Amino acid sequence: MHSEIINSQSPLFDAVISTSTQAVGDYFHKMFLLSLEDGEAHPNTFYLLTPSKLTAIPILGESTEARYEEAIQAGRDFSEEFGVQPIHYLVHQALCWEGSGDTNVPAKDDPTRIETAYTFVAPLLDLCLAPNLTVYLSVLHQWNLRVWCNEMHEGLSVRVRDENSLVVTTTNNALGHYDKDEENIFVMDNMLFNQCIVGLSPSFPAIHNLNDVTPLDRAITLELMSKKAEALNKQIYTE
Repeated sequence: MHSEIINSQSPLFDAVISTSTQAVGDYFHKMFLLSLEDGEAHPNTFYLLTPSKLTAIPILGESTEARYEEAIQAGRDFSEEFGVQPIHYLVHQALCWEGSGDTNVPAKDDPTRIETAYTFVAPLLDLCLAPNLTVYLSVLHQWNLRVWCNEMHEGLSVRVRDENSLVVTTTNNALGHYDKDEENIFVMDNMLFNQCIVGLSPSFPAIHNLNDVTPLDRAITLELMSKKAEALNKQIYTE
């Protein structure tokens, strides 16, 4: 884990304090591309931001299972570091190999593979300010996760694929549970991001306040609130 103070003269400070998700994403993705060009970027990193502090945790696992466990642990480490306080953004940057899908070889060994640089950005203030589980889960169901993506070749960007696109899960895309006025969408399940949010959840008051109930009561409450949130979203997206 590495932390640093965000200088009040930094454009990142202005982006975070103004709660501009696009400005935060533009800043991080630009820095990511510059780092890749210089050969200095880590291929998989989470960042947590408040207006005054930036904390980074790299994901180093080679297997999918190892990366999942590291992502949830990163969330736990963030939670321990920041406690219960307003947290503005979670950022995930990843350098990936994408195969053609026409072969059975791993993507990194596919001769037609494409290298892609992703920056995912999600505002967390609504989760931090959610007064109860109903609101908390409703925010999760309408998750405002955004993505920036460039295709790369030997550290250089060759094509912009996505910019400030709304990330829609495959399930929500199939159900039509997303803002239909949003034309710029990207269908993807970022499981590492989900894992990190799970690990971070004790920092959100709606979850933190469940610490004094039994695990069974907590599970029942989560299930009931989840059903209410799903019903609410079904009503929102079918009207």
